[in-house]
Amino acid sequence: MAASARVAYLARRASDYGVQTGLVKVNLAQVRERKQKVVERFRNGAEQVLEATANLDVIRGEASFIDARTVKVEGSGNETLRLSSEKIFINTGAKPVIPPIGGLNRVPSLDSTSFPTRRATETSPDRGRRLHRH
Repeated sequence: MAASARVAYLARRASDYGVQTGLVKVNLAQVRERKQKVVERFRNGAEQVLEATANLDVIRGEASFIDARTVKVEGSGNETLRLSSEKIFINTGAKPVIPPIGGLNRVPSLDSTSFPTRRATETSPDRGRRLHRH
């Protein structure tokens, strides 16, 4: 999404560089679709590389450290694993966490997961933007 924003910004500034363009519009549905495809290609490619790597096990589940060299992994179903090693590498899957800011729970907010999936349209052709829920 940042790449799409950068392209729109540069297109809007084209005249500053002597390049004449027409009205620049952003189709957020297409931006979200492109972003999702990029994420899926990256995720699928990364998983394929990991799955094909010798001497590497991919274990999916929720993990927590028991001590400095031991991890407990709760997988789908009732399976729980305890894994110990000198080196442990964890790909967290990066889920957003709402920070403990007073009053934040009383106002609408977006995170890295909810923002890209929010349905919105750009209604102003100028540099100001208004988002509308559908």
